[in-house]
Parts: sequence; structure tokens; C-alpha cells
Amino acid sequence: MKIIRVLILLSAISVFMSCDSTRLAYDKSQQKSVKSIYMIGASIATPDNTWFEMGCEQLGLKPINRAVSGIRPTDSAVRIFRGGEFSFEEIDSFDLLAVMHVHNQNICDESKLLEDYHDYDVNENMDYSQAFDYIIRKYIDECRALEHNPDSRWFGIEGGKPVKIMLCTYWHDARVAYNTSIRRLAERWKDYTHLCAFDENIGFTKDEPDPVTGEQISILFAQNEYGNTEVIDGVTYGWHPTRGKDSEIQFRMARIFADAVREYLGDECLPDKE
Repeated sequence: MKIIRVLILLSAISVFMSCDSTRLAYDKSQQKSVKSIYMIGASIATPDNTWFEMGCEQLGLKPINRAVSGIRPTDSAVRIFRGGEFSFEEIDSFDLLAVMHVHNQNICDESKLLEDYHDYDVNENMDYSQAFDYIIRKYIDECRALEHNPDSRWFGIEGGKPVKIMLCTYWHDARVAYNTSIRRLAERWKDYTHLCAFDENIGFTKDEPDPVTGEQISILFAQNEYGNTEVIDGVTYGWHPTRGKDSEIQFRMARIFADAVREYLGDECLPDKE
């Protein structure tokens, strides 16, 4: 029995290591291991949108959606700081953290960052660049710490839980300040993150308005009871994408997200689809 248990443990370690992009290249001969994605963010990622859930469905993965309308990256930083974002069972089990905080600000201002993230004054009014930096670095440390937690499925595995983070652009290309800086952030943390580029793949651009009306095409895809338009540099754009499973824009976003996850993790680490 002891020999069998050792063999099972070695097999499990091999599976986890094969799908860890921070340690080894993916080995397609190994068993798939990714099962779920955990989302934090605000109104464009909440469950009533449906793109996140539909994207996970396309991948055969479980969606865990904790996005809350109206919150900011600073709010998520505070929740993580206070230990209220992830339960132990959740952080121990989900495989990929997705972040969809898309306020149109520079969220990668390196002049605002501190060498030790523990020195940040974590509060709801902290700088957005510091908030993103805190979220990423704290999550990395939380994953690594699981190596030493005897209650974790990553206990005894060098490096703990593999760190995989999906950073997302705004759903179209009008929020230039955010989209530009989230790319810099993804590059800064490229060993742990991947970018879901909605803006480049959504099917339209701010630089080509509707040829008939002259309005931004994004407005056509933002038809809700409220929050449909926003003004950036004097131009009116679509704000919240039309919600619901029957929405064309939600379907597009689901496909873009699913494609980004496949590119990041590889089909070999995803469940087999019937």
C-alpha cells in the first residue's frame, strides 16, 4: 500500500509540474489539470454580463465570479489585505486568477511603486498602480505559501501553487490610458501573467466610426437600462457592453477570453471536450 501511495503522489506532482508555465514547458503527454478560473473585477465582469461564464463553458472550466459592480482595484486590494477575497479552499483549488478592473487610468506608474509591497498603506483611496502591484505580488506570495501548508493540495511541492494570472484590457480600444498601461503591467509580470486583449480582437475600433451615423460603433454594442455611454476626450463611446447570453458582444468577449486562456495554458492542460 505504501508503494502505491508513493506512486500516486509522484504522479500528481508530475501533473502539476507539467502544467506550470513558471517552472517547466507544458508536456502534452501528461494528464490535464486545470479545472477553474476565479474572476475579480467590477461591472463589466459581473455575472449578468455572461461573457466570463460562457468563456469558461467553452473551455470546460468552472467559473468562480466574484466581480462586484462599482468596486475599484483598490477595493480588491483591501479585500485581499484583510483576507476576505479568497477562502483557503478557493485559493487552494482554482487554477487561474482573472482580473477585470478596467478604470481608464495609468495602472502601471512605476514611480509610485515600492520595493516591498508590505510597505503599502492598503486602503480604498490608494494609488491604482500600487493596488495592482499589491494584488499581484500578494497573490504570488499566497500561492507560494501553500507549499508549507499541510492542509493544501500543494503541500510539499516546490514553489507551491503555480501562479497564473490573466489581465484583461477594456472591452474596446477607447480607454487608451488603461489599455496601454495594462500591457506594460503584463510585460512587467510576464513570468506570471498573460493578457486577454479584448480591444484588439473585438471586431471594431474607435478610429473607424459608423460610416452612416458617424457615431462610435461601440455604442451599438452598449444597450442596457443604464450606463450605456461615456465621454472620453470629448468623444462618446459605448460604456457597458449589452448584457446577457443573447448579446452578440458578450459572445464575442467569451470567445476572445476562451482563446486567450487556451493560448496561455495550452489545450493539453484543459479538460477534454466531448
